[in-house]
Amino acid sequence: MSEYKEIRGTRIQRVTSDPDSFQGGLVWYRTDTNQYKIQQAVPTGAWGSNPSVNTGRGAQQGSAGKSISSAIIFGGSTAAGFIETLNTESYDGTSWTEVNDMNTGSRNASGSGLTTSALCVHGEDPNASPEYLNDTESWNGTNWTSVNDHNTSSDHSTMSSPPAGTSTSALTFGGNNPALPSNYVVTTESWNGTNWTDTGHSLNTGRYYLGSSGTATDVIAIGGYGGSPGSPRQKTESYNGTTWTELNDVGVDAFYGHTANGTSTNALMTTGNPSSNVTLSWNGTNWTSIGEFNIDRNKATGAGAGSTTGLAIGGISPVTGGVVSVEIWEQPGRVKKILE
Repeated sequence: MSEYKEIRGTRIQRVTSDPDSFQGGLVWYRTDTNQYKIQQAVPTGAWGSNPSVNTGRGAQQGSAGKSISSAIIFGGSTAAGFIETLNTESYDGTSWTEVNDMNTGSRNASGSGLTTSALCVHGEDPNASPEYLNDTESWNGTNWTSVNDHNTSSDHSTMSSPPAGTSTSALTFGGNNPALPSNYVVTTESWNGTNWTDTGHSLNTGRYYLGSSGTATDVIAIGGYGGSPGSPRQKTESYNGTTWTELNDVGVDAFYGHTANGTSTNALMTTGNPSSNVTLSWNGTNWTSIGEFNIDRNKATGAGAGSTTGLAIGGISPVTGGVVSVEIWEQPGRVKKILE
């Protein structure tokens, strides 16, 4: 039998990070994690296993990050009694580490930014009065700081993504608050690093539990619950800084889902439906079904850069409750696989 050196012309490399370029059949040894890995070409993308978070969260937490090797999650609620958590965890591409807590605990919060510069608008705390929150916190890579409040108290809203979605530039839209004249929020608010301002540009269809991908001036709003006319579960709208415009529908009900941080023309999202977890990619015109999770979950959150790279983090399983597992979207033609 031929040895690896005879086939590749070199011995198995000992490294501390995965190679950037794809070389089919390449094997290497990670000295920092004590793992052998191999690059294997596959015809289509697939969800694979990734290091788990420390705390399972049964209701949607906030997240930030534009890379599958650098992300943070914050807030949400634990599986036990849906108790709101202050917990923040940071991911370096190898493991999740608990870092400094938030000042306010909530579930169904929205987040945006990077691991060193992020923003969170709090959602709901059923143990507080009022129940629906508008607290905003800013993350500098070490600590959370309370900053000026959001104008609209709601939960299940969503935010724009990096690079414009940082602690000094962000956009929120949608949401839910039964105390409002209409449960379903159509308001769009922008953040300039100091204050939130109502842009006066409303979604065509108000809804909550919606997804997003893009920047503060070039973003899409995806799916969700509520509103009229028609079902918002399949709606896609784009925002150019002035106007919301309806685009082609998702094609399946899209709610309780997540999107990896992409652009308005290149996105990865999952429907998150309790009965299915369809994964779809967006090319700026149409949605295409490309796969499913390995573990059924909804209310997961995500990080990543578009339709070829993404993390699905936590969420709630109809079987097990709060999920600690993290799945990584392994792009077509390049799969990094741990050898058992």
